[in-house]
This record gives sequence, structure tokens and C-alpha cells, in this order.
Amino acid sequence: MNEVMIIPAQDATIGQEREKLEAICLSGLEWAHKSGAEEAEIVLSHGKGTEAGVRDGQPENLTRSQTNNMAVTVYAAGRKGTASVHSLSVDTIRQTVEKAIAVARFTQPDDFGGLAEPEQRQIADADLPDLGLWRPWAVSPAMMFDIACEAEAAGLATDERIRRCAQASITSTAKQVVRVNSNGFVGYHAMTRHQLSASFIAENSSGQQKDGEYDVTCDPALLASPAALGAKAAALALGRLDARSLTTRTCPVLFTPEMAARFWNDVLDVLSGPALYSGRSFLAGRLGEKLTPDFVTITEKPHIWQGTGSRHYDDDGLLRQDAPIISEGVLRRYVLDSYAARRLGMQSTHNAGGISNMVVAGEGPESMAEMIAGLNRGLVVTSIMGHGFDGASGDYSVGVTGMWVEHGEIVHAVEGVTIAAQVPDMLAGIVAISKDHDRRGKIRTGALLLDKMTVAGI
Repeated sequence: MNEVMIIPAQDATIGQEREKLEAICLSGLEWAHKSGAEEAEIVLSHGKGTEAGVRDGQPENLTRSQTNNMAVTVYAAGRKGTASVHSLSVDTIRQTVEKAIAVARFTQPDDFGGLAEPEQRQIADADLPDLGLWRPWAVSPAMMFDIACEAEAAGLATDERIRRCAQASITSTAKQVVRVNSNGFVGYHAMTRHQLSASFIAENSSGQQKDGEYDVTCDPALLASPAALGAKAAALALGRLDARSLTTRTCPVLFTPEMAARFWNDVLDVLSGPALYSGRSFLAGRLGEKLTPDFVTITEKPHIWQGTGSRHYDDDGLLRQDAPIISEGVLRRYVLDSYAARRLGMQSTHNAGGISNMVVAGEGPESMAEMIAGLNRGLVVTSIMGHGFDGASGDYSVGVTGMWVEHGEIVHAVEGVTIAAQVPDMLAGIVAISKDHDRRGKIRTGALLLDKMTVAGI
């Protein structure tokens, strides 16, 4: 076989790499047409990465990876076929196209299937701004071990109750994706991702507790200081010591920014096409209705500089743009790709592949610390166990750990409790959203204070 070699892209050669990847995709698209596909889409991704971990000040593991994947989707006579391959030889690309064609022969016709309508296509790449997502890191394994060791050492030096480091690691990855389809779309996306993490075991007479911290960014220059991250991870583990349960009560609940993002992700799920057309969303048919207080705004912002979810196009090849989801407390739109839009008799919101960046804003203090200081009594949720959200009914019930607060002071750590409420009531009961957004994920939100939930000991 004639193997196609892909050299890992560097800043100086990324344009050449893009041309190589696009040529591979276009050859697959041409073969799909020759094989009888009426419409076709080819997606190729190429990635490489390195992970280094330490234990007790010594290297523990070093993993290097390189991945290639090509996914083929074809449509013929209203039928859809898909196939994928990890080898990028000319022969295997053709074989994968033929497999997708064969699969389509055995699927049922779907009137809602097919590529996005050509008239919805995006503007040319030349008109789109750089999002700052490609920041390769020329870091050696020795440097990676040193960084992880610094985080480990800082955490261990925090307090004698920190018994050991559970893990300290650093990863650096780079990925390029090309997407082409028979409507003439050719899209390219390149992104780097660098992550530093550490977790520690704290112990006293009450037992052991584990917690950790991480940071992730596309630009290594923006990663948290290893010493600061290690110290914070250890402090979080110490904060879990002497945890106890609570008696059943109704009280205010404050989600940390990270846990607030998990809650908003559940809300996002019931705004998605599959939940809506399969009857799994309590928000079906509620466009234009008031869900939250007036001060709450949720906006999709796909062009945030170096944002985790920043993208020019969705997976249908449609241009993304800023768009409100909730404004002045009112639900303005759903989150739909072309297929879901057809099934629902609506227009695509250019969300094939999901949301880009979702920014949650509202009235509230600058930081979560200020919110805690102003809380008379209530539960701060620092972690959530499992998934206890029923999208159809809106029931929300999850196990959590956290901190109990009285008169603006943390009284003790909390474990062995569940929190429960109806999501419509949670949305209507939003009291404040802090301004210290967690930038690490696609959902950017501050701490979220709700007026009341039921807290029950397990």
C-alpha cells in the first residue's frame, strides 16, 4: 500500500500540513462520488501528544501518542452510511468509502438526513479571524518531569497532614482536523491543548480525603504556576478533612464555578435537538418563555480568543456566530444541527457537534469568596457524584460533597448528602452569579447561588 506520511505540524509548516490533509480528504470525496454517493462528507483528524507523570520526585511514566482517523459519511437514496479508518493509505481510504456505501444499502431511508443546505454555507476562510488556538509547545520530557515535580513538591510542603501525592502530571497535545463535503465546503481547524494536574491525600484522626486541581489552556504560557497549582490542590484536600453529613433541610445552595458548569451542561442537554425530538426535554415548546430572573444572560460566543470551544464552523460546515440562548431571563433559542432542525420544523442554529463557548452572566459579586462571605447559612457544592437529572421531568437529585457555611464562615466540610429540586425552580431561584468565570471548559460561568434546595443526609 502507498502509505500517506503526515509530519507533525509546526508553526512554519502548518500551511503545508493543511494542504496535505485537505488533499487526502478530497481524494476520498472524489472516490465517494465515483462509488455512487449522492452526498458525502469526509472528516480527517491527525493528532499527537505527550504525557509525563511523576511520583515521589521521580519520573513515573512518559507516554507519546500519535493518532490518525478518517470518518466517511455518505447519503444515497435517502439512506445514510458511515465508516471510519485509522490508517491513511490510499487503499484503505477507498475501502472505507466503499464500506460506508455498503452500510447505506442496509439502513432505512430518513427524510430528514443529508448535508446542510448549500445556501447556508459559510464565508471564505480568508474572511475569518485567527482565534489563537494553535500554540505548539517545544517542551522536552525532562522539562515536563521538572514541571510536574514542582507541583508535587509544592503540595507536599503545604501541611504535614498531606500524606502523599496521588498524581502529578502534565500533557501537551496538538490536533488538526479537516472537514470536506460534496456541497463544496472545505474547513480546517487546528488546536493545541496543554494540561497540568495534581491531586493529594490528606489525613488526620478523622480519616483520609483526596482532592486535586488542574489547569488547561491552548497556550502553555497561560498555564498556572506549578507551585501555585500544587499548593491549591493540597489545600482542597485539606479542606475535605473532618467532613460530616447534614440533617435534612431546605437552604440556599452555592455551586462553585466548576460545579455550576456541570449544572448548566445539564440544562444545555435538554435544549439540544435529540432531547427535543425524542421527548426527553421539559423545555420542549417553551421558546419565548421566562425561565430565569431578568438579570441572567446565556450567550453562545464561538470566537473567544483562545477559548476551549472556539470554532469558526459547526460540524455541518455552517458558520458560527454570537447568539443569545437566554436573555432577560427568556429562552430565545434551542441548540440544533441541520438534522434536528428538519425533524422539528425549525432552522439550524449552527450547533452540529454541540455548543462552542457558552457564557453565563448575571448580577453578583466579583468572586465566590465574596458570595460565601455574604451567605448567612447554606451549602457550598464542590463536587457532584453521578448523574441524577431527568431531562423529561426536570427532576434533579445528585450526591454532593462541599462545605457548610454560617454567617459567612465555613463551619465544616460536608459529605454524604444529596441535593434535590426541580430544574425549573432552580432556574427561577437564581440569586446571583459571580464574575470569576472558570475559563477551562466550553461553559464559562461564575459561582451560582440558588435560593433553596432540599439537602438530605444519605
